[in-house]
Amino acid sequence: MRIIAGNFRGTRLHAPSGIDIRPTADRLRESIFNIIGPRIQGKRVLDLFAGTGAMGIEALSRGANHAVFIDNHPQSLNLIRRNIAKVKISERATVIAWDIAKNLQCLRDHAASDIIFMDPPYRQGLIQKTLNGLQTVEAAVHLIVVEHDAKELLDDLPTGFLLEDQRRYGKTLVSFLSGMV
Repeated sequence: MRIIAGNFRGTRLHAPSGIDIRPTADRLRESIFNIIGPRIQGKRVLDLFAGTGAMGIEALSRGANHAVFIDNHPQSLNLIRRNIAKVKISERATVIAWDIAKNLQCLRDHAASDIIFMDPPYRQGLIQKTLNGLQTVEAAVHLIVVEHDAKELLDDLPTGFLLEDQRRYGKTLVSFLSGMV
C-alpha cells in the first residue's frame, strides 16, 4: 500500500495484518482519484470506515486542507495514527474512534466536509444507515464516494442525495453521490 500521487507520492503506508481490515487497493484508489482529482484541492475530507486512512491521506497528499478519519476498530485506529505520523500531517488530520453504525453524532463539530469517502464493511446495510446519519447531523457535503460490493445496489437513496456516477472494478462498485449542500 502506497500513496499514489501528490506530496507523499510513493510513501508506503502501514498495512493491516489479517482479514479484518480490507484496505482500498492502490489501483482502485488511483482510479477514484483520477475521477475526482480536480475537486480535492483546498477541501475538507471525511474518511468514514477509514481502515488504514489511505483515502484521506491520499486526499491530503493531493492538496486537501484537512481530513477527519473515523473508525471504531482498534487495529484500524492504530494504523491510521501510524500512517498519519509517517507522512507527518498530524496538524491536518483528526482521528475519531466511533461506531458509525450506531450514529454519526461525533460529526457535530466536523459536519462541514466537502468530500466524504465511505468504505463500509460489505453487505451489512451500512451505506443507507450512514447516509441517513449524515442527514441527522445536517452534514454539508458536495461529493460522497462510496466503495461497495457490486451486488449492493443504491436503489433507494435518502432525500438530498443524488447518484451522479458509478464505476465497476471487478466485484467492487464505486458510487459517486452529490450530497446535501
